[in-house]
Amino acid sequence: MTLGIATQSRIDDIVAQWVREGKMFTAFEVSLAVKEQGVRERHRNMREFVHQSIFRAGVARGDYTRTLMDVGAPEQAWVYHPAGSNPYEYEPLDRSGFEKPRVQRDGVPAGVRNPMLLKLGAMAPHAIPQGAFGTDQRGRLCIPVHLLSQIGAGPGQRVKVLCDEANEQVLIAKGNGSNGTDSDTSYTVEADGNVRITQGTLEKAALNGLQCYRVEGTDAVITVRTFT
Repeated sequence: MTLGIATQSRIDDIVAQWVREGKMFTAFEVSLAVKEQGVRERHRNMREFVHQSIFRAGVARGDYTRTLMDVGAPEQAWVYHPAGSNPYEYEPLDRSGFEKPRVQRDGVPAGVRNPMLLKLGAMAPHAIPQGAFGTDQRGRLCIPVHLLSQIGAGPGQRVKVLCDEANEQVLIAKGNGSNGTDSDTSYTVEADGNVRITQGTLEKAALNGLQCYRVEGTDAVITVRTFT
């Protein structure tokens, strides 16, 4: 759907201001700000243009990047931020409908390492590529239910984790939970069917502090690697 010139102009103005201020934000927040100015348009119709606008402004500033994160929505989102800022300090929107005070979080990772700056010409900048996953604000990587189910691991069961630093990968398989020569640690599948891998575990495989991860699986093993 083609957006009107007036709507595009409002989007560009908000994005330019936020990038100039060095703000951390998502494309959805831009859409909300535009709506507050009286634009009656759905986010899904503005989303692609919003991301393109952010890329243009971020490239012009010269130090903007983005990190894929859990922001409390049904899907993860790209958090745009200056390369020197810590995206784990980003405050997601309160989706409960009630204002809540800022909470001091313990154990927040120091930030991402070797951030990739935004570049023009990116294919579908609004999209999250297949197999790409980000972390929550504590830096934990959530292994999705469908991949755990594929290896036969359900709530309450244990999985063993091997940190392969030489190949920069984490291997997750169903196991009895006792660490042996074929594993570095183990996790219990949570009640929601997920496993959340900590930054400490990722660090053992030289995978800590990445902006997003590639998570894939077979019937036998789930593999976590850097997303390239």
